[in-house]
Amino acid sequence: MQYSTDIRDAQNDQIESSVGVSPTLTVFDGAAPANCAAADTGTVLAIGTLPADWMAASAAGVKGKSGAWTLTGQAGAGAGTAGTHFRIHSGSRWRGVHAGCDG
Repeated sequence: MQYSTDIRDAQNDQIESSVGVSPTLTVFDGAAPANCAAADTGTVLAIGTLPADWMAASAAGVKGKSGAWTLTGQAGAGAGTAGTHFRIHSGSRWRGVHAGCDG
């Protein structure tokens, strides 16, 4: 199935709207959880609060980050440990999981 640019832009913009302002980004190592409802897996490598407006408006079907995304490395993460997945969440509800993030 292929979507028009207008539909892709609307879908992309809905991500930021659904998650909300200033969500938390957490980067982990190890295997990614099976799905968004599954418990965290791996070691927490870094955590940061994203800006209130954390994504740019989607254009031509592409959405980029907005503002400064600053993460703090966590004790026990180890030097040079590569992240394998992340979660972006608002409050206590997880909103996304992605495997293959390079941290």
